[in-house]
Amino acid sequence: MYSTSIPNGGLGLKPHHIGLVLASYGLFAATLQALIFQPLLNKFGPRKICMAVMVSLMISTLMYPAMSAFAKRAGRVDGRVLGCMVVQVASLLIMFPGYSTSSIFSTLECQIVDL
Repeated sequence: MYSTSIPNGGLGLKPHHIGLVLASYGLFAATLQALIFQPLLNKFGPRKICMAVMVSLMISTLMYPAMSAFAKRAGRVDGRVLGCMVVQVASLLIMFPGYSTSSIFSTLECQIVDL
């Protein structure tokens, strides 16, 4: 979606800019996973984290048509599109702990079945 031309529903970004967005996301995601996931898990538990992940996934998905509409209206990537990208990347950062919580749920389920 980021590389597809604006008339075709994308943003028309160059590979360099897409790489910067993805590299920034990866750096922040790894840092958050390493430093913040355990305190969040201790405070909220896996169920609440999993629910937040589902909400953030919906927000992230809804940003695609919003970015496309704003880019088509402006004819380029403007501040509104960049704002949607920030919201999307932030919601994806919230989604990242979902992988760990799904592993926790799988482990708990296996332990319950073994009883």
